[in-house]
Amino acid sequence: MMNRLFAICSMVVAVTLLCVPASIAADIQVAVSSDEAYVGFPITLQVRIDNASKHDPPVIDPVDGLEIQSMGAPSFSSFIGPGSSRTSSTYQWLVTPLREGTFTIPPIRVKADGISSITKVVRITATKSDAGDLLIAEVESRQDKVYVGEPIELSLKIYVKAYVNKEENIKLSDSTMWSFLSEQTQWGVFAEAIEQMTQNRMQPRGIEVIREDADGEDATYYRYQIDATLFPSRPGSVDLDGVKICFTYPMEIGQSKSRRGGRSSFESMLGDDLLFPGSLFGDSFFGGPRTTRQITKSMPLMVEPELDSIVAKQIPSKGQPKEFAGAVGRYVIETNASNTKVQAGDPVELTIRVRGTGQMETVAAPPLSLIDDLTDKFKVTDQPLAGQVDRNQKIFTTTIRPIDETVTEIPAIPFTYFDPDSGEYETSYSDPIAITVTPAEVLKLDRIARTAPATAEAKDSESKTRVQIDQPALNLAWRDTTLSKDSTGVSLINVIVPAIAFPPVVFLIGLLMRGFVGINRRSASEAKTLEKIKSADRSSEMSDAMNHYLARRWKVPTLDTADADPSTDRILGHLRSIGLHRYAVRVEQWMDQANRSRLTSESELESLRQSAMELVRDAKSQRKIPSSISATALFCFVAIVAGSPNVHASDSLTDSRAIVEQAESAYRDGDFVGSANLLKSIDSDQFKSSDVLVNLGNAWWQSGDTTMSKARSKASYLRALNVDPTDDIARANLLAIDGSNWLFQKVTSLPMRSVLIVAIAAWSALWLTLAIRLWTSAFPWRSIAACCLLVALFAGCVAALQFSAVWFPHHAVIVADEVQLRSGDGESFDIVQTIASASGQVVRWNATRPGWVEVTAKDGIQGWLPANKVEIISR
Repeated sequence: MMNRLFAICSMVVAVTLLCVPASIAADIQVAVSSDEAYVGFPITLQVRIDNASKHDPPVIDPVDGLEIQSMGAPSFSSFIGPGSSRTSSTYQWLVTPLREGTFTIPPIRVKADGISSITKVVRITATKSDAGDLLIAEVESRQDKVYVGEPIELSLKIYVKAYVNKEENIKLSDSTMWSFLSEQTQWGVFAEAIEQMTQNRMQPRGIEVIREDADGEDATYYRYQIDATLFPSRPGSVDLDGVKICFTYPMEIGQSKSRRGGRSSFESMLGDDLLFPGSLFGDSFFGGPRTTRQITKSMPLMVEPELDSIVAKQIPSKGQPKEFAGAVGRYVIETNASNTKVQAGDPVELTIRVRGTGQMETVAAPPLSLIDDLTDKFKVTDQPLAGQVDRNQKIFTTTIRPIDETVTEIPAIPFTYFDPDSGEYETSYSDPIAITVTPAEVLKLDRIARTAPATAEAKDSESKTRVQIDQPALNLAWRDTTLSKDSTGVSLINVIVPAIAFPPVVFLIGLLMRGFVGINRRSASEAKTLEKIKSADRSSEMSDAMNHYLARRWKVPTLDTADADPSTDRILGHLRSIGLHRYAVRVEQWMDQANRSRLTSESELESLRQSAMELVRDAKSQRKIPSSISATALFCFVAIVAGSPNVHASDSLTDSRAIVEQAESAYRDGDFVGSANLLKSIDSDQFKSSDVLVNLGNAWWQSGDTTMSKARSKASYLRALNVDPTDDIARANLLAIDGSNWLFQKVTSLPMRSVLIVAIAAWSALWLTLAIRLWTSAFPWRSIAACCLLVALFAGCVAALQFSAVWFPHHAVIVADEVQLRSGDGESFDIVQTIASASGQVVRWNATRPGWVEVTAKDGIQGWLPANKVEIISR
């Protein structure tokens, strides 16, 4: 009875919480972490929207003299208390003053639940920080004149005055002082050195030094040194690329109060809300008991070190060799050949290694087409070679071909560079490489001749033969498509997560109910029974106490209502009927012993008493399955499914339905290009229908034997699977296009819905077996659980393999035969890489701009492509 009452109360409370509508009007608030700021140091601006079912993101107008930067997506929180509830969306911005003065952020307009509201005006006063003698930064270099491209060794020395409190006997260490470094610091040319330290989880070591402060007295400072190498790229004065050092310097340390919530002034100054985003509206959840000491007063400091005048000179143009490619420093060159025994015309892979002291990233390969000794004997490329930097060397690879059998060696390759020490151009040579070249075979020349372009008639015949032989078998039948509000509905994929989560939840509920339902009542009954057994003088009294306890403990029904307790046989039968076979055997053995011990000695009676007490104590570990679990489990499943995603199509359907009908008519009439263009005009973001996308893929596939049509067909099938991964036709067509091996196609072409149903059923059966095991062990639960686990794992692996074969989030398909990746979104930008035979390749897209898409190729190289040469799979 108590179990059922518990389940009913749980359902009523949960349904009440789900069904009670929010009746509190939306509330908009704005706040800043501080209305006093320092130039170059940001404060936090927050806009919080309470109790709005929907709202538009707030937009802040630009303010002259302030840099306002969004901190990303809003944070969401909810609070449910006695008699009240609240849901909040909090947007955050970093507001950095760029100059001194008072600034006004105008009211921010927010539309929530269809009502427009404006916030109050926010005013900020900014002053400039004066570092004084607390923070000093210097940049040193031993050079005052260099050439363009010559390395300059720089040392940044940061002096931070050690915080000392003689009264409290406190002196902060160098690592503690470094921790006050602000995120607003700009490292300029030293950024790479700092990044390497961060990656290695290191920080500059502070050396304690003595130097005079502003009062002319000796003071203790921590000196932090960071070294970097600068390569000037143009003649003239050398600058540091905007180095700015910012610290939040502690001015006072005091005793903290043990409290929760709230923020210290030091936290606000440091921008603690940046590290632990919380609320600026006086209801922060973070906080807790503080340490015994804390910074109670601090000051932001900022210094911009200057570099002593260093002038970069232009390298001389007089006497510059034609082979010079811009290298400045000292270098050596080495070459290696992949094969030294070849036939005339065969390729030889030549590896060139350049080692030196200059900036290896900018070192260019020697221009091979300008080396006469090489071009007289070999066919070489006239295109610049791409290289790979490996510490102090750069490696280039190219292919050269000997012209005839008279070639006996690869000549020395010169590398010309400008030596800044001598002020002259120098040339380093590689060692010649001896090779053996034999005459080309006539058969090979024959083979080359036969690869000459064929006639148009031969091409047409070859194309027809290829289509007949190599064309994969696709399911190209038109799929009926109905666009409506419920066209997408709730697919099987939407209930995978609830179906996986539901069985463990049921198991946990059973575990909790086994431990908590009726504990108090059973504990009281157990104590009374133990007391009766201890005070019993005869075995019959113990037997009566045991019968009474077991009948109440397991609710054993009686045939005669006049009987106070059921018979021993009825109790034993009831125990066996609920699965407690072993316990029933122990009770039966004890009862037999008690009946035989009515006239035994005192020692035997004491042994019988101990056995009875052990049976009573062991009773609490014996459980049966309460009937209320089914009701509670059903409620949990309904609650989980109610929270699963539900996708609905758009209300604007008339035009799209007409387009689908026209596309179907064109498709059946053989106008595949027209059908594809019609289907492509449907807004795929508005109608996420895999049927439309599969028909689009079929239309592109039959529109012609061009690589672009095949690539667009592949993209359409991938987009269909992105909408519904269980679409078996889209997956089968895609695998047929890619030409996967037979076993892979067989496994991945299994009906995904059936595979998922098998996996979920086996998973549920596994947890059901474990749940039943909580209440009884009188069945082969280990074998059943092992079989269920194996089936669930196998089906899950098959489903995962099916997903991985077709799931490409945030990817795109190239739909052109050859593409050129550019460094920017325009034809004027440099070519980063040329991809030949690119049609159909799947690449990851990073960003889009009007007419251009930034992608990452398979080899990791990033670049921009025209939007008409790539088709995005998913956004």
